[in-house]
Amino acid sequence: MVSLTPSVDILGINVGLYPEVSAVGGNLFQYFGYGATVALGNDKTFNSDNGFGLLARRGLMHSQKEGLIYKVFAGVERREVDKNYTLQGKTLQTKMETVDINKTVDEYRVGATVGYSPVAFSLSLNKVTSEFRTGGDYSYINGDITFFF
Repeated sequence: MVSLTPSVDILGINVGLYPEVSAVGGNLFQYFGYGATVALGNDKTFNSDNGFGLLARRGLMHSQKEGLIYKVFAGVERREVDKNYTLQGKTLQTKMETVDINKTVDEYRVGATVGYSPVAFSLSLNKVTSEFRTGGDYSYINGDITFFF
């Protein structure tokens, strides 16, 4: 069997590499993204939630593990940006180029998730490279509670 999410159990801890690909097309953002996350935890399905893309919280819903679930993770996503209307503003209407956006943006993520099914708490530190040429990198903390009912 071929697996796109290779993982191995070592002394009861699941270690896995979880690749992802995403594409967003719309009137605000247009980009293609790709990346991977490395996760260590006690459940392979729960680990496969890499935090990027539309299926960011799929792991808790499909985990069959009873009791405490946990993982620590680190990941990266690269986005090839075509348009970002939130940065470019009305420049597309006037055809003026007042903002020079970077066509490649990287996002780095490190964090942990702890849960006891059906609830999980997650906290991560994210760093995003500059989205336009005169701007700087920025970081933010993302926290969430996931409840499966």
